[in-house]
Amino acid sequence: MLDIMSEVAEAAGAAAALILVFFGAALASFDSYAEGEKSAVRPMYRRRAWPALFALIAATAACAFALYAKAAQSECAACASIWLLGLAGLGITVAAVQAVWEIG
Repeated sequence: MLDIMSEVAEAAGAAAALILVFFGAALASFDSYAEGEKSAVRPMYRRRAWPALFALIAATAACAFALYAKAAQSECAACASIWLLGLAGLGITVAAVQAVWEIG
């Protein structure tokens, strides 16, 4: 497992970047509403944002654990980084499915 920690760190960093782009687009879209309309659309944006935030935290932690595993030669940290990367992928998938579901 330690042999792939560089790739896991890269994948986790790419996932975190993808999520940050999603957040940027969501915030720009939310900000385009007038102040009176924001309260009506806020629940929809929150439903989309929570899984993405979970995925961002998991991806960032996966990257940190992968770098630590490589530096310390820790199999335990390597295993944790792979699991966290999987959780990040799950969070990204849930956020994407929710967005598509709400489109109709």
